[in-house]
Amino acid sequence: HLEDRFCEVQESNNSRFDKVEASISQVQTSLAHLEDRFCEVQESNNSRFDKVEASISQVQTSLVHLEDRFCEVQESNNSRFDKVEASISQVQTSLAHLEDRFCEVQESNNSRFDKVEASIDKVVASISQVQKSLWSFMAISMAALFVSRIPGFKLPGQPLGSGSPGVG
Repeated sequence: HLEDRFCEVQESNNSRFDKVEASISQVQTSLAHLEDRFCEVQESNNSRFDKVEASISQVQTSLVHLEDRFCEVQESNNSRFDKVEASISQVQTSLAHLEDRFCEVQESNNSRFDKVEASIDKVVASISQVQKSLWSFMAISMAALFVSRIPGFKLPGQPLGSGSPGVG
């Protein structure tokens, strides 16, 4: 009976070992597939990493070109700013000379205007003097005319009877 029992246990164990071996075989097959899949993923990742690295390299090259171009533009701008600053300096110098010349002209004009004003003042004074003389002459002429019309009145150097008859 022990032998029967041993055979049963052995058959049971064999059956169980067969199942375990089948399971192990399945695991091994799954592991083989998994390893194959892992290799595919790794190859895919390597390919993708190669593309990413190539893209990064292109970006780096572009950045170097961009940096070079930026430097060129900056140098060009600096050169242009230098020219603009030089032009502004020339304009400022010209403005300073123009301001000096304007001051000279203004001083000259002020001096000439002072002379003109002095001449005008003299002319006004002369006109005033002529006007006074004219008023005096007119007053004397009116008085002489009035006196010359008086009958029998004779001015020195006037012939007798040259008075205007009928005045009075």
